[in-house]
Amino acid sequence: MQFAEGGLQYDLSQDEWDRIKHVERLQADVHSKLSGMQASQHVRAAMKLDSPEQLAAFWVDNSKTAKSDWDTKHRKGWRLWVKRYQDFSQAANKFLQDFGPIVAIVKAAGPYGELAIGIISVLFTVAESKSDMDDLIASTIASIKDRLPGFRMYQEIFEEKDEHQRRLVRKIMLAYASFMELTIQAVQHYLHSGLRRWLVAAFDPDAFKQLADNVQLAILDVRLQCEEVTIKNVNDIRRQNERLANMVARLEEDNGNRNLLTIQRSFRRSFWTHESHSQKLDEHNASIEFDRSSQSLLVNMWPALIARYREQQFFQSWEKTHEPAVLIIVGRNYLTLARHCWMSPLAMCLVRELGARSQVCASYIFDISKGANIHDAMPELLLQLLRRKKSALGQGEFLNALCATIEKYQHVNERSSALRSAVYQVLGEIATMTLESFAREETVYIILDRVDRCHSTFRGRKELLEMLVRMAEKASCCVKVLVIASSFDWDIEWCEESLSQKCSRCKFKQVEEAQELVR
Repeated sequence: MQFAEGGLQYDLSQDEWDRIKHVERLQADVHSKLSGMQASQHVRAAMKLDSPEQLAAFWVDNSKTAKSDWDTKHRKGWRLWVKRYQDFSQAANKFLQDFGPIVAIVKAAGPYGELAIGIISVLFTVAESKSDMDDLIASTIASIKDRLPGFRMYQEIFEEKDEHQRRLVRKIMLAYASFMELTIQAVQHYLHSGLRRWLVAAFDPDAFKQLADNVQLAILDVRLQCEEVTIKNVNDIRRQNERLANMVARLEEDNGNRNLLTIQRSFRRSFWTHESHSQKLDEHNASIEFDRSSQSLLVNMWPALIARYREQQFFQSWEKTHEPAVLIIVGRNYLTLARHCWMSPLAMCLVRELGARSQVCASYIFDISKGANIHDAMPELLLQLLRRKKSALGQGEFLNALCATIEKYQHVNERSSALRSAVYQVLGEIATMTLESFAREETVYIILDRVDRCHSTFRGRKELLEMLVRMAEKASCCVKVLVIASSFDWDIEWCEESLSQKCSRCKFKQVEEAQELVR
């Protein structure tokens, strides 16, 4: 059953509300009795305390005038409890400050707790004037004290939002009721004459035990419920952070796509998409598969042969080590007029595999029917790499500098009077800027198939190869370039003599593989 009072609803039963009201009446009775007694000025002052500010001032003033010559050799009871403090007043003030959040939460739930601070202060004030404090009361106070500091945090995070937090308030209010019952009994105990207190201690040793146990259990219940609420709040925050992270990721993705489109326009490649590139790869692979299937009398690069080929030491060195490398594989077809290079399936296999592993891989296939050249291949290779670094494109300075360099390249390339070397130099600058967006520990794969089809002039093909070597040589990240070409129109000697001399940091190797008849 839930009982609503004061417009607030908690999981308190009617009996529990009645208990809290009963505790408030007991406090009022004790307060009234104290007012009618010839109490000391100290006790009367303690009775009037009702806020953390007042009790702080009271106990600070008390510490200045209180006797502090404690007997360190025979500490027991209360004095054992306060041995870490400068004096009694400091210990009492610390306890009351820590207990304050509990009273504040109870006050928020209804018109209760107004006299609590004063009653507890009276307990400490009266106890201070006695030679000893009962060990049971002292140990109970000590165990509660150790748990109180955390309550201020619970008070600050509490918002009454859900069932868990309403249960927390319920348990805090019940803990408050249990402690105030103990406090009231302790105050009445100390206000009795010395003989009466001695009789209680001698003939009824369990007078406070049940009350003390109730307080201990109530405080423990609060602690456990607080942990439950904290765990729930942590999970809520984690889910909220995940939602925010996903939202940020989507915004960054959208921003990156817009910036990538800006670069594509600068490259005059607005039509290019990752999907269209993937479709081109699929079509090329399907064409290779068709030709390979029709050549049953020839050795072809089927998956088993590709796997064995990749186990060779030179290929392992290119593929597995974290060192920049350029590998050129020249395939000599058995049939001179064959449409595809018989080593091309190796390139397609690597592109698929690296893509499946989410490795950074840019690929390009030279299509003889479209007359592709360096100015077709390099922009598409760089766009693929930039697509993997959309986050870097969100940085205004990098994006502006890159677009400005691309515009410069387009301007120089479109001028008929421009030197080709100047055009290639600017294109190389764009490639360098692109690779700078990758971290040193990252590996970038660049795979080109049928570079022998790179047309316009032989000079353009040569510059493409030299540019790829420079990229691998100068990039801070690890760049691995694989070039597949047919021997029909390929200058093996030039590659060996020219490209190998340009490699000092990166490894260079060129191999020729001849196709044979099936034996």
